Amino acid sequence: MNKKIAQNVGVKSIPFTSVGLSGRSIDSITRLVYVTIESVGFHPHMVCLLLPPVLRQEIFFVDNKKHPRWFNYRPYKPNLDPLERILHDSATNLLSQRQRYIEAFRSLLLLKYYLETKNIPFYFGFWDTFEFKDEITDIQIDNEYVMNEYCPHSLQSNYIKGTFDKTRDPHVLKAKAANQPFPQTIARDFMHCGPNAHHDYANVFYDQLKASANYHTFISTLSKLLSGNYDHDR
Repeated sequence: MNKKIAQNVGVKSIPFTSVGLSGRSIDSITRLVYVTIESVGFHPHMVCLLLPPVLRQEIFFVDNKKHPRWFNYRPYKPNLDPLERILHDSATNLLSQRQRYIEAFRSLLLLKYYLETKNIPFYFGFWDTFEFKDEITDIQIDNEYVMNEYCPHSLQSNYIKGTFDKTRDPHVLKAKAANQPFPQTIARDFMHCGPNAHHDYANVFYDQLKASANYHTFISTLSKLLSGNYDHDR
C-alpha cells in the first residue's frame, strides 16, 4: 500500500511509522495510538489499522503487592503461567462474547472521535476471517455468535472491507505454481497469514482508501509535505 500511495505522489516511498505490537487487542491498540500522539507527540496524517480478533481484550488489575498490571486476554492461549491461567479462565467465565464485542467497538468509537478532534483520517480492517455486515436485527443482537458480523453505522465509513486468505500451506513449490508474488504462503511463525495474503489485502485496502472522501486531501497534504511546502504548525 505504501508503494501505491508513493506512486500516486510521484516518489519511490513515503514516510510511515508502525507502532504495532504482537498479541494485542483492540483495547490496547486504541490506548497505544492515543499515547503515541498525546505523550510521544507524533502527529500522523492518517492512521490505518489492521486489527486482531475482536474477542481479545486488555484487562487492567492491581496485584497482591498493590502494583498495577495488565493482561492481554486471547480466547486461545495455551502457554500461560499460573497467574495468567487464573486471569484467562476468569475472563473466559465472566465476559461473554457479546460483551467483548461491545468493548471492542466502544474502543474503536473512542478512537474515531479522538482522531476527528485531531483532524486525522482513520481507517481499519481485520486480518481475522470474518467480514462485518452493514445491518443487524433485533433477533440477531440477542445471539452473541453473530455479533462478529455487525459493525456500528458510525464506524462503517472507516471500515475497510476485505478478507485474508487463510491458506497455511508451507510448500514453496505450490506458491510458485500459483504465480504468487512471494514464494512462501504463511508467516515465519507457521501460524499467521504470510506475505501473499498481506499483499492481496493491501491492494483491497488501497482501492477502498482511494475511493474514500479523505483520500484526495491526504494526497494533497502528503505532496506538500514531501516538497517542503507544508505548514507544520497545524
